[in-house]
Amino acid sequence: MRLHRRIGAGAGVIALTMVAAACGSTASGDSGDSATNDSLQVLQLPNQVYDLLVKVGQDEGFFEERGVTITTADYPTSLEASQAMKATKSDVVQLTSGSLVSSWQAGAGLQYFCGTEPIIPNEIMAAPGTELPSMANGATWQEVLRSLAGKKVAFPTPEGTGWWKLWVAAMKEAGVDEKDVITINTGTATNAIQPLLDKGDVDAAMVSSTGTQFLKESGKAVTLMPFAEGPSVYKDLYAAAYAAPASAIAERPEVFAAFCDGIGDALAYVQDPANLNGSAQTLAELQGLSPDVARSAVSEVFPLFITDLPDARMQATIDTYVREGVVAETPLPTVEDLVADSARN
Repeated sequence: MRLHRRIGAGAGVIALTMVAAACGSTASGDSGDSATNDSLQVLQLPNQVYDLLVKVGQDEGFFEERGVTITTADYPTSLEASQAMKATKSDVVQLTSGSLVSSWQAGAGLQYFCGTEPIIPNEIMAAPGTELPSMANGATWQEVLRSLAGKKVAFPTPEGTGWWKLWVAAMKEAGVDEKDVITINTGTATNAIQPLLDKGDVDAAMVSSTGTQFLKESGKAVTLMPFAEGPSVYKDLYAAAYAAPASAIAERPEVFAAFCDGIGDALAYVQDPANLNGSAQTLAELQGLSPDVARSAVSEVFPLFITDLPDARMQATIDTYVREGVVAETPLPTVEDLVADSARN
């Protein structure tokens, strides 16, 4: 079954599987050349849920029907984004908004041209039987975060990183002072976080998809707060989207638009309940997941994706990142600098 429609702003709101030190890496606008004028190569990070959209777009022929050929390259994990794009001769990369701003400030010349994740689909989780409050049991997100004051929270990045600064801002929004924020850098691997929760070495953990679905399906952890229902620094800011050199977008706008339309077709396909099992099977094969975990990921994460890049949301993201010290105050980019004209709304 194939669905063909452009995803609009009302299609849903959220998601990001974390791209390690989300806010702060740089990327270069000097990417490699495409094999032909109607082809694009997409650089893919390992174990990211949004890779399902590219795979579905290829398998279902959505890109082909839009007149663009899509190939993929694995992200060389030892390289930063700029080096990785050059090394793989890729045209498109998924970037967090913090990374996009940092790359622009470094003169990279990258722009967003197609959205995916307006909100990060991470969750704050704890071991089963925890005495900490949860939103599922009626607590507010403010009460959840206040309960973590002075508690040890497993965290994906070190103290002082952009991602950590957003966490501090979220805690402040709930009324928690920075001195009472305690994080233990564990990275994003679920198999590193779970033992810490089991042993009580940490009181809670920030977990990204599909780790959240694995821990819930296996009964190893419970959700205290989904980011999508939490503080404004998470739920009101644009998380990540597809980026490319602004010069390349200007030279071949129809090709990049065709890619985004194909992503929109794939998103509509994955969001359709009739395609849940097939989409979950594809995700399970991509990431080596159990069918139950894959189905949960498809059901919980993809309804929140959008391909739009709303101006107001992007501006709020820039303003917040500057205010919280996630990115430098100068030079200060505008929405027009960061989002291609064809994608702005």
